[in-house]
Amino acid sequence: MRAMFHIGRPKTGSTTLQILLAENRQVLAERGYLYDRIVEEISSQWEFPIAALASLGHLPPDPFVRRVVGIDDLKAARRYSDTMMRRFEAGLANAGPNIHTWIASSEHVWPYVFDAERIAAFDEMLGRNFDEVTYIVYLRRQEDLLPSAYSEAVRRGVDKTFDEFAENFLQRGHGDHMRNLRQWIKTVGKDRLVVRILERDALAGGDLVEDYCEILGTPSDGLVRPQFRNPSLTRKSLDAFLLINRHIASDETLDEALQSLRAALCQAAEQWGADGAPLEVTPERVADVRNRLAPSNEEVRRLFFPDRAELFPSNHPEGAAALRAGQIAIDAIN
Repeated sequence: MRAMFHIGRPKTGSTTLQILLAENRQVLAERGYLYDRIVEEISSQWEFPIAALASLGHLPPDPFVRRVVGIDDLKAARRYSDTMMRRFEAGLANAGPNIHTWIASSEHVWPYVFDAERIAAFDEMLGRNFDEVTYIVYLRRQEDLLPSAYSEAVRRGVDKTFDEFAENFLQRGHGDHMRNLRQWIKTVGKDRLVVRILERDALAGGDLVEDYCEILGTPSDGLVRPQFRNPSLTRKSLDAFLLINRHIASDETLDEALQSLRAALCQAAEQWGADGAPLEVTPERVADVRNRLAPSNEEVRRLFFPDRAELFPSNHPEGAAALRAGQIAIDAIN
């Protein structure tokens, strides 16, 4: 059996693909594809990167994930991982004789499994169970990625301003697509990576779902299309969230009562600000992002998209505002 694991990156339509897989589980199984979500209520199959980290003596870096999963030390992480991997292997053992491909999706792989040691552990964990493992990743232009990533971070409890977040994001290399790709190439080989970019002219049919189905090798005909959007917080809601994060609870707060209060207030803040204006990236910030990441983007283009003049063309009529409005087929990625 082969495996095809979608590894992210975050804010590139992962939830849309995960809903696609969940809603079409039976049809895909009839076509020979096994999508077996171990924890049904968690769309991102983060148990796999967590297990790889635990095998190396690391905890998941995200306080939100540690809190949700109930991991506060390495012993708990290993116990959780052992349980999840037993369920995973049991699911494989019960797969029907027609199953030829196991498929999974977790946007947590990209930020958690980023160096040769972690990638090797992750790949070895999967390789024990499959004859062949392919990794799929979608990349997004960074000036559109930034406000989406900021919105998600604020939802989780970050209390930085957008400018502070953006500078930290860039300085830590989070916008550098090639940084992670270089490690994956070195560890598993370029031929086992399927790299796509979220540009309408680069996706099969100009559509994320159509493109992903092409990678899997199955037609999108006959599949239920996800009806899902995950819009970024408006500027109005972001301001309210920041007040909550700074004065009530943040992503580092362990008090469950405060976390429950925060969740209720954040839900109200999102509804209250739903009619507000979106967060816009200034032209100066866009130019700064493009200049700083130009060498990395050029390396990605050269290795994976040699027929494109630019990885992300400067002329970008279908930019962040269009994406937020859901005006193009690459939906649900904010």
